[in-house]
Amino acid sequence: MLERSKLLGLTDLEGRIRFERMVTPRGWQDEFSVFEGATFSLAHNLTQMLYFRPHNRFGRNVYLVGGGTHPGSGLPVIYEGARITTRLLLEDWERRRAGWREREPETQAIREATS
Repeated sequence: MLERSKLLGLTDLEGRIRFERMVTPRGWQDEFSVFEGATFSLAHNLTQMLYFRPHNRFGRNVYLVGGGTHPGSGLPVIYEGARITTRLLLEDWERRRAGWREREPETQAIREATS
């Protein structure tokens, strides 16, 4: 990359580097708790693609955004996911503000039934 930068006219870039660090998949797992170093989410298989990814609303008052959530990875798609999550959050906030009564989350009902 540094050699290529020189071709673009950035000849003094190498001398400006103060710190360099390489992160391997093992580093992602050990240092950042990224499962098996998978920086693009849980797994890249059919059960983690498209509609099957975790959705943006995850229970009551819990919202998800990022490459591991619906609609998927890649910066343009992550930005779209952020837009979706923001819309869901604002819709829920407006409903609560208007006095809309939320249905009890199914997980809570199941938890209480098994207690």
